[in-house]
Amino acid sequence: MKRRTTGASQSGALLAAAGVGAALMYFLDPSRGARRRALVTDKAESLVQSGADEIQRRAIRTRDQINGAVARARARLGHDEPTDVQLAERVRAALGHFTGHAHGIDVVVRNGVVTLQGYIPAEDLSDVLRATRRVRGVREVHDELNLRAHDPALAGQSPLG
Repeated sequence: MKRRTTGASQSGALLAAAGVGAALMYFLDPSRGARRRALVTDKAESLVQSGADEIQRRAIRTRDQINGAVARARARLGHDEPTDVQLAERVRAALGHFTGHAHGIDVVVRNGVVTLQGYIPAEDLSDVLRATRRVRGVREVHDELNLRAHDPALAGQSPLG
């Protein structure tokens, strides 16, 4: 049985052949073809490398999330008795999330009792005390903080806005 070709399929084949020919001329051009081939190669390698970098970042992030979940589970199951030094570091780390002036707070720990000393803006006091009480291992909090009214210069902001 003889197959008939339609004008549309012949036109499509002709266009495809013309496209392949144009691409070959573009990349095999004696004066600029080498540069064009090198550019396409570099772009492809860059794309592959950026994909590999993204996969590595996601793997590291997933690993860290799993490690954090394991640490939280261990903390809930076990009895946590941090040293005073460890507890002071935990409190300092927590304070950094609740005030921009954690550097102005001295943290003194003795047997799980935390004493906070230094200067902070008045509006940060309740957040700082709440954050300190929530740190795992803190038994009691003594507030010896001196309050200051909000000072834009302390917050690293210009007084003009």
